[in-house]
Amino acid sequence: LTPGGWWQPIPVALSQTADSGNRFSLKFQEVAAGIEHGQATTGTTSKDETTGPWLINALRIDLDRATIRIVRALDAGVGTETVSSLAARYRATAAINGGYFRTTGTYRGESLGLVLLDGKLISEPYNDRAEFGLINNGKTTELIFGHLGYVGELSFGPAKLKVHGLNRPVSKDELIVFTPEFHRTTLTKPDGIEVVVRRNRVVSIADFTGSTQIPSDGYVISAVGSARDWVKRNIRSG
Repeated sequence: LTPGGWWQPIPVALSQTADSGNRFSLKFQEVAAGIEHGQATTGTTSKDETTGPWLINALRIDLDRATIRIVRALDAGVGTETVSSLAARYRATAAINGGYFRTTGTYRGESLGLVLLDGKLISEPYNDRAEFGLINNGKTTELIFGHLGYVGELSFGPAKLKVHGLNRPVSKDELIVFTPEFHRTTLTKPDGIEVVVRRNRVVSIADFTGSTQIPSDGYVISAVGSARDWVKRNIRSG
């Protein structure tokens, strides 16, 4: 390896039609132990923005020498943060925006898709999108790709109801569970019922109140419409 790096041809095709495209090679240079950065520009300037130009950045990671970590903006379920700020907070050599999220409204920054961190499910899969995962096994890191499904169910005695999702806005007739990893409160509107559970015990129920505080040792069940009716019929404090 020389200070100027080396050429490693990685053919990349960017095309809008079957017979047109751009091909280029990325030049990689080591920027830290086990981390190489490559950059290239492709495309042409025109009135059609789909022709470019595009600045392509890529990272090549040796998982035996460097560590990849998935983190969240502001270390919370809502709110946004620049990638440069995240990199600075975690003293990262490099960082990349990791996925889809809401860009407007009260839940701005909430993930749209699967988020599973440290064994805790924070957000369920969305729209059958593909998922990317890291499994850290001591000194090694395994990369996985695939399509994962989600099934959630709330049971209270013999009564059972589907859990439609986690840590996201509650839609018509849905039941959503909010965990401590989301935020201080559910941020919900006062249009449903919310049940506070601590250590697997129902400690309080609030109807048409909204934005219930989420306990650090439990979770909040939030339901509207027909799901709210089910909660009122089946769940009691104590």
